[in-house]
Amino acid sequence: MAQASSAEGVSCLVCRSRKVKCDGFIPSCQNCETLGVDCPGYKVAAGTKSRLEGATLETVYRASGVEKRRVGSCEACRRAKGRCDKARPACSRCLQRSLACRYPQRQRPSATSRSNVSEESPRSDEPRPDVADISPGTAFDPRSSMSPLEPSARLQNRPLPWDLQTLKTVTGIYFNRVATLRCLDFLHKPSFNHSLDKGSLVEDYGEAILYAMGAHGLRIRELEGSSNFNTQPNTSSVPGKIWAEESQALVMREIGKPTLMTAMTLVLLCEFALHTGQDALAFMLCGCCHSAARLLALDRPTPPSNSGEVSEDNILIEARRRVLWSCFILDSIVGSGVNENLRWRDGAPQIPLPSSDQSFLSQASDTEARLFLPRNSDSFPSGEELQRYNLRSNLIYLMSMRTRVLRLIRTNPDGVDISNIQSPFIQTLDALEAWNNSISSQLQLTEFSIYVHKELNTLESLFYLHLSYHILVCDLTRISIPGFAFPLAAAFRAAPQAFISHCQDVCRHHAAQVSRILRMMAQHLNFLFAESTTYAATYEATKIMIVYAASLSGNEHDTRMGLKEDVMFNMKVLSEQARGSLPKRACRALTRLLDRFGFNDMVDDSRVTPPSYVYHPSLLSSVSNQTIRIGAPEMMQEKSVALPKLCTFPTSHLFAAHTTTSTRTRTDVRVRLDHLLARLETLLRMRMF
Repeated sequence: MAQASSAEGVSCLVCRSRKVKCDGFIPSCQNCETLGVDCPGYKVAAGTKSRLEGATLETVYRASGVEKRRVGSCEACRRAKGRCDKARPACSRCLQRSLACRYPQRQRPSATSRSNVSEESPRSDEPRPDVADISPGTAFDPRSSMSPLEPSARLQNRPLPWDLQTLKTVTGIYFNRVATLRCLDFLHKPSFNHSLDKGSLVEDYGEAILYAMGAHGLRIRELEGSSNFNTQPNTSSVPGKIWAEESQALVMREIGKPTLMTAMTLVLLCEFALHTGQDALAFMLCGCCHSAARLLALDRPTPPSNSGEVSEDNILIEARRRVLWSCFILDSIVGSGVNENLRWRDGAPQIPLPSSDQSFLSQASDTEARLFLPRNSDSFPSGEELQRYNLRSNLIYLMSMRTRVLRLIRTNPDGVDISNIQSPFIQTLDALEAWNNSISSQLQLTEFSIYVHKELNTLESLFYLHLSYHILVCDLTRISIPGFAFPLAAAFRAAPQAFISHCQDVCRHHAAQVSRILRMMAQHLNFLFAESTTYAATYEATKIMIVYAASLSGNEHDTRMGLKEDVMFNMKVLSEQARGSLPKRACRALTRLLDRFGFNDMVDDSRVTPPSYVYHPSLLSSVSNQTIRIGAPEMMQEKSVALPKLCTFPTSHLFAAHTTTSTRTRTDVRVRLDHLLARLETLLRMRMF
């Protein structure tokens, strides 16, 4: 690049208006590139300077699609370097954040007075400024840090304070509790902490992703119960929602030119929407995640580096992979097996699975051969490959199996006997069993491995892995139980009774395993439902056990008592730890289901007195077997909430299952339940549409 003559000292119009030194580079100076403005240029010829003065900065900024900060902003917006509409007596930004909006009454201080700002700074014995006055863009100052134990009811209604201690608190919670789940650990923690300590976090990562991380951190902090729940919270929102909305507003400004950081932010926002029950928003953000991944070519293999040396490129390559696999997992959750809503319906992305966390953090070269998911959606990995899968790779594989299972049970029978070894049902069930038998010993759920993963800070991921497996088997085999009227359930009408009974026993066994894992989680975790899928698995397993118990004969007392014990434990956990309106409705639905099937003893035991203090709104989603129900075709109507099929039986048509099934065969129970469900579906459609 040629550089303008220093003798002339000609600066571009933008730099002169900002009173900053212009480097004179042609065709655009560095300052304009940083602002995202098309540099108006400069010429050393006589008269050029006066001609440029005649142009307006508004024209330059408007042509570049960048909004110029205007003079007269309030003090809070000026400190935050935010956009102020200069409304009096208070601007909209301050009103939204409940900030004190004050406009300066005098001119800005001169350069001399600004140089003496350290002399005017408050002494250590003076009162510290309130956290609400610390806005984005403020320099890091550990002295003005917020106590980590400040009630989140106050914190959630404020803009994210960019002081060092608060950032360490919320981002630390994110890395320790959120990033360990699924594939959300795409940020290199050592690099992040380095930027945090040197005060360049906003410059290196941007505000949008910091707001999203803060929203997740505050949500988990609320779940952990570290804040004061005895205070009356704002029931109109959930902890961290304001920060998530701010992050969404920021990321949408750059949606036209997405970067890798944009894709990361979209993934975190979609995760937050899932956890807070914002299903429609999660559906839209998931589409944005997929589009950003395609624009950034994240689904294309990255060529290996020519040099074998470790560099920062290794971090970037691994981060790109993890972002794409996060998008893949979100697609499986949001799509819920509906082909029209799936982006990767023809197979998994053909890029390597994530490397181990140790390799990612240490930037060590992974000498082992890269692992991939099967290219064909109908094939399965070998046992040797499954043994080499790490924790995150196994999570990705099970999420791909989730899509297969939900797609399979939504298909009509193909004419092949469902009990045949070549049927897709048996092949999928065998593949799930093969996974359970082939995973490495380090990932098996044993008493010793629990303590190992607790030290590695991956215990919650281990529980989530095995919960996903057991609920997957339940999702597949529940269609053998009367009442779960998925299209593939029609194939069981012609199946042998021994095969039907076997599938029902398998479903009941894995539903009981969910309760067993919940008991383990209760011993080692403070809160069981930080991840919404855990709550959905608990609800679905409880529903399966209730319906299965209704089909038992009178001489199966031991099985009934075991189911009763598991159901009571699940109901107790749901009522004590699940917070907000959705979990409360779920508990009521299960209670009605128990009552209407005639299990009055369970109903009496399951009525738990709610806590005296007030919980914050729900941080978890979906009371169905899926994390969200957007994917179901019936949900594409105007109604956005579907009633659980097994929780709304008309009272006048129910029978006391535990006293009457002794004289009925299981075939009679199936016919009776199918008849009730058909009438129920008709009544619901007449009432809702």
